[in-house]
Order: sequence, then C-alpha cells, then structure tokens
Amino acid sequence: MDNQTRFTLTPKGREEKLKPTQPLRPRCRQLLFVLDGQMSLGQLREHFKTFTDLEENLVRLRDMGFISAQEVGSQRPGEHDDLVDKINAALEHPTVGMDRLENARQQAVDILVSLTGASSPHVSKLRAAVGEQGLLAEVAACKRTLSAVASTSKAEIFEQSVLKALKG
Repeated sequence: MDNQTRFTLTPKGREEKLKPTQPLRPRCRQLLFVLDGQMSLGQLREHFKTFTDLEENLVRLRDMGFISAQEVGSQRPGEHDDLVDKINAALEHPTVGMDRLENARQQAVDILVSLTGASSPHVSKLRAAVGEQGLLAEVAACKRTLSAVASTSKAEIFEQSVLKALKG
C-alpha cells in the first residue's frame, strides 16, 4: 500500500460503526472510528505506532466491505471522502418559499441524513425542534455526535451551514 492512500468508510462501515453487528477485532473497531479519508496511510502508521498489524487490519476491513482505499491523486481538490458530495448536495437544496427557520431546519436535516441516514434519532429531533432556540440546541447535540462518529470538520460544516441559513 502507498503511504498516500486514504481510507474512507463505506455505507456498510458507517452502519457498523453506529450499530455494531460483526465480531471485529478491537483494533479493527478502533480503525472504524478513525478512518474518515483525511489521514494517509503514512499518517496512520505514525499515529498507530504500536499497531504492528495495521495494514493487515486495513485489508481485513476492506475485504469485509467496511472501508475503501483511495489514492490521493484520484481525488478532486478539497474532497476527502464520498460524504463531501452528499454534504454539498444537501447545502444546495431549494429554499424557494421557505422562511429562514424552516430553511435552516431543512438544511440541518438534509446534511444529517447524508451523514448518518434518515433513521438517526437526531433527524426526528431536528424536525420536531420548536423555534430557533430549540433548533440551535438540537444542532449543538448533533454537532457533538457528528464530531464523534464522522469528523470534527463535518460537524463544523454542519453547524456553520445551519447558522448561515438562519441568518438568511
């Protein structure tokens, strides 16, 4: 494997991370929480110096369909995994006829669905949030969850896009 190779979770891998069903080795499970397409294999080796079986575990996760490997040269500028396209699509949803609160709510729901799926309990809570303060409180809760299961950068994009939509 090339030191510049980056690994991202597949939909199956994201589901396994959120709702474990497979008896994975502890190091494989740990990798599911770290791999977000931002760290190269070289950076992973540096970060996990004690993992003598890092590549073996990456291959195991890839063979099980939980991750995919991507050479940096095949990525578009600014893209680090398949979720970037989904976030960008969610950010471009039509806003005609929506007030700013409903626009922000829909923006939050669209992004969260693209990152975690429609069955996430946070999606229901976002839809049910009452008023701007209620929406902002739920956005904060979603941001914490996204930081833990996706990445800090995705959580920041999520929060900033909702705040921008609220401003109009």
